[in-house]
Amino acid sequence: MKISSRIEAIDMLRGLVILLMALDHTRDFFGHSGMNPRDIHEPWLFMTRWVTHLCAPTFIFLAGISIYLWEQRHSKKEASRFILFRGLWLIFLEFTLVRVGWTFDVIPGFMLAQVIWVLGVSMVLMSLTLYLPVKWLALLSLIMIGGHNVFDKMSAEKLTAYKDIWRVLHEPALLNLGKNVELFITYPLIPWLAVMSLGYCCGRFFLQAPASRIRYYLIFGITSLALFSILRFSNEYGDPMPWIDQGTISTKILSFINCEKYPPSLLYLLMTLGVASLLLVFMEKATTGIRQFLVVFGRVPLLFYLVHLPLIHGYTIIFAVVKGEKTEWLFKEPFFSKPVDYGYNLSTVYVIWIIVIAFMYPVCVKYWRFKQKHSNLSLFFYIRNKQ
Repeated sequence: MKISSRIEAIDMLRGLVILLMALDHTRDFFGHSGMNPRDIHEPWLFMTRWVTHLCAPTFIFLAGISIYLWEQRHSKKEASRFILFRGLWLIFLEFTLVRVGWTFDVIPGFMLAQVIWVLGVSMVLMSLTLYLPVKWLALLSLIMIGGHNVFDKMSAEKLTAYKDIWRVLHEPALLNLGKNVELFITYPLIPWLAVMSLGYCCGRFFLQAPASRIRYYLIFGITSLALFSILRFSNEYGDPMPWIDQGTISTKILSFINCEKYPPSLLYLLMTLGVASLLLVFMEKATTGIRQFLVVFGRVPLLFYLVHLPLIHGYTIIFAVVKGEKTEWLFKEPFFSKPVDYGYNLSTVYVIWIIVIAFMYPVCVKYWRFKQKHSNLSLFFYIRNKQ
């Protein structure tokens, strides 16, 4: 079956998680250095971080769906070639424009391998796995997602000669690539690759009529959250951090949903993808105003990512200069160089986030119109994002 138009629910959900991603990055730059976003005794801070957990799993899962839908308009060979070069392009962007956006340092001494990196590498690998039967690919994806926590206690240090390979695959770590060059792997490939390939396997459900799609969303979402709840209650498997009953209702709930992202545990993925699936039900039924607003961001995700980082980073420098604070750390690696006494409260973070969204909205509108008018024009940072 061929598809003739974009599925707006996908663009809407992608737009929502991109906005939540911007909130997380605003907190990274502007939040107080003493903030622990996983502190269950700080519910507002915890939930600010928790809602942004939806971003990476949803974005990567939707990327897999989009690959499948794109393939319906082309041959498998064309789709394989397309995502191979697109993946290589994303890897290049991660270590160039994205890195500079984070650090404002043009000398490649410190590099972060984050979501754009894992998207790119997963696409490169999927250019090969596309040729597998969908049933086999789905089975392998589920095994990888469901079984990778068995290896949580396998430390890279125990693997001697293969330790760096294991760090790229499953254990976040700082790698020394040579003189004054370091690479911090925050998004190891397992199980992110499986999240994308599972999305690809689920792409066929999006060829159905809206009513049928909604039924699939509900089945997938409710099943995922039910499995999450059963496994989390058992405290036997699925996440390296056990759930602890700490007395109050608030801490009980927050401890229950406090799952590991680096790498994403089985429970983390069941929780986030389950919620994302149920959000698709809302997206299918959303009113015109909300639909138009979210679609604007969801149709140009790469542009948003490339622009919002230097924008937030630039705002941080302006705030520091106006307040007479030090700015040297803002030209290094902000994750690790933030002064111990720097930062703003959560209310300020939200206000700045809204300012960022207000700036990005017309930029995204104009760029989308440009893409429609010049559909055959390829820019250095533009890769066609057809579904």
